[in-house]
Amino acid sequence: LEINWLNSHSHNAWLMADPRSEVFEKANILGTRVIALNLRHRFNPAAWFRTWNFCRANKIDIVKTFSSKDHWLALPTFLLGRPLVRARCVTDDIVKFGRAGIYKYGCSKILADANAVKEKLVNENKIRADKIAVVGSAVDLPRFRSGDGAKFRREMYFAPDAPLIVNIGMIRSDK
Repeated sequence: LEINWLNSHSHNAWLMADPRSEVFEKANILGTRVIALNLRHRFNPAAWFRTWNFCRANKIDIVKTFSSKDHWLALPTFLLGRPLVRARCVTDDIVKFGRAGIYKYGCSKILADANAVKEKLVNENKIRADKIAVVGSAVDLPRFRSGDGAKFRREMYFAPDAPLIVNIGMIRSDK
């Protein structure tokens, strides 16, 4: 959805996904611009070359990664001069130097989805605060304005005009 949003707002965005993954399948269903790339192993010189070559040929300005595996696969592109942004959405401990090192030295910026994520990276992993940007998750509210909720309000004894907000997922203190 993020890729589709960027493309609908005059950006040139692509998704690289393993062709055997659910992400690849879903991207095709949604009409997302997706490139098939074997992402099964961190050490994959063919994937490193394909990523770098794709970025060069398509004049890609920034590469964004979400997991340690895809970060390791994009690292050679970063080492060859392409800016690399690493997303971080959890406050799990980064205990190994290799993992903390990849955040400190192996990317241009870190995109955290909550202040608590940034604070943990700064305080526990000694990553510079100016290297981390916090951007919360967004919701396209008009997309979810279907149904009136009247029956639910009556069953729960809520006022007829009471706003209803539903969260499906984890509500955690660290987020």
